[in-house]
Amino acid sequence: MNIFEFSDSHLKKTRCPNTEALLDIAAQEPPDLLIGNGDVIDLWAEKEETIAGNPTVKKLEFLSREIPLLLILGNHDFDGDTLEKLFPNATIAFNYYTDGFWFEHGHLKDVFWQGWPILRPIFDARPEWAHWIFHHLYQPWREKFDLNPANQKLKASSIDFVYRQHSRNIWYRALSFADWKKVQKGIVIGHDHVFGSWVPEYRPQLWDGGSIRDDGTYLKITDGIPEVIKV
Repeated sequence: MNIFEFSDSHLKKTRCPNTEALLDIAAQEPPDLLIGNGDVIDLWAEKEETIAGNPTVKKLEFLSREIPLLLILGNHDFDGDTLEKLFPNATIAFNYYTDGFWFEHGHLKDVFWQGWPILRPIFDARPEWAHWIFHHLYQPWREKFDLNPANQKLKASSIDFVYRQHSRNIWYRALSFADWKKVQKGIVIGHDHVFGSWVPEYRPQLWDGGSIRDDGTYLKITDGIPEVIKV
């Protein structure tokens, strides 16, 4: 199976050259599945009508008619109804498991209650509840008091150490949502705009394709072997 995974294109009013470069690659070498792993569009920045006019959005929608497209909800494109309007041929999901890999955006990693034994089965069954709580309750509270982990980690003296500690947190949180008995090869996230393989000593391994907008990177998984590629 051949999978292309990208995240954090944050499509708003203007086009995104890196995303379009990836779409050109996908058109020339069609994967079995193209996964937009959250924050593909940015509903925090622009209205749906404005985003719909973005040439990159139109190009992705056109490609979705030819290639299976899966869009996973992120914290910036939290409205599944809007995604369905913009990309009527795409499959919309909170997370997805295929070919030994678990895909989710990763923003729910910051919610400490996700790993509680009592709540975990509930949120496993109804991830939309956890998503709603994150967007409407947890995220506004976190921003009001400047508790964004991304802001905190930049203040540390050793960025590499903080990234590794942060990635361990991502791994545990992602795994708490994943059915870990199924995940054989890896967990794939977005959200942090940091590409590469993190916490290699753990299994399943954690992978981040990075930000297609900022880094121009995506994750190519060929017959179960992941590789970060730059467009």
